[in-house]
Amino acid sequence: MEEVQAELAQVINHPAGKFTMTYQPSISPASPLAEDITDAVTEAVHATHADLPIIPGMSAYGTASTHFRAAGIPSYGVAGRFLRPGDDFTHGLNERVPVASIPGALVHWDMLIRTMTR
Repeated sequence: MEEVQAELAQVINHPAGKFTMTYQPSISPASPLAEDITDAVTEAVHATHADLPIIPGMSAYGTASTHFRAAGIPSYGVAGRFLRPGDDFTHGLNERVPVASIPGALVHWDMLIRTMTR
């Protein structure tokens, strides 16, 4: 956080510029990419999208997983719907998903849940 504040101060380059933390953000370690989890996700994704590459990523927003990870509980986020960027209205005033994406999402979640609970 100090590095970000220093970079911002350098960018604005003004003596009156000041950055103050108004709260202490939650910090938690990243969850390991466990092979059983990545294998289960890959299997579920490939059940409906066989040629889709599996590329792990990190969300750029906060979730409840921060608190689980801080308590030592690995946490992962997985989406079961596959959309074109123009069809994603997540958290917008017009939030919706295409009806055509629902059957694939059901297959995805059924397979993922069954695999992870074996």
